Amino acid sequence: RIVVHCAVVSGGGKTVRWDKEKGGYARTPTEQIARSAEGIFTASYRVASIGALGMAGAEPLNDDGERGVIIMTSSAASQDGQIGQVAYGGGKGAVNSMVLPMARDLMDVGVRVNAILPGIFGTPPMLSVKDYNPAIFEGLNKSVPFPKRLGKPEEFGSLVLELVRNTYMNGQLWRIDGAIRMPPK
Repeated sequence: RIVVHCAVVSGGGKTVRWDKEKGGYARTPTEQIARSAEGIFTASYRVASIGALGMAGAEPLNDDGERGVIIMTSSAASQDGQIGQVAYGGGKGAVNSMVLPMARDLMDVGVRVNAILPGIFGTPPMLSVKDYNPAIFEGLNKSVPFPKRLGKPEEFGSLVLELVRNTYMNGQLWRIDGAIRMPPK
């Protein structure tokens, strides 16, 4: 019994920015932040709680009484948010903050909870950057300390499998990012 959740619906924007059309400063609308919170934090809670409810009544899988594991996907941006990532970084940070209390909430029903914080991975949207801006794509590859490339989906999957297999891993954030730390821009 496994739930792996990769939620993201996010809008970007600086907290306050210069608006050329208005000739003055403007702020990112609260509604835009709320949409991101709904698409990241609330969606993560919704999927995790529904999964936990289904696991809670099931027979234990082992002598420890484990009934399942929930793995949420956060982001390195939750710790290294860049300029314009208040909504995204904040939403993923909220997911991080949910992991330990949820793991403690679910201890009596035998459900473990962890989150993975990926760096820059070679997902289809990220790989599409190569087609329309090869220089940016190459810069992304070079920005990773080692290995100097984007993460591979199978590397993410390998961490998921270890979090499923190792039943002592609970209530933790697991960063997988080639040692990258995102600069402000």
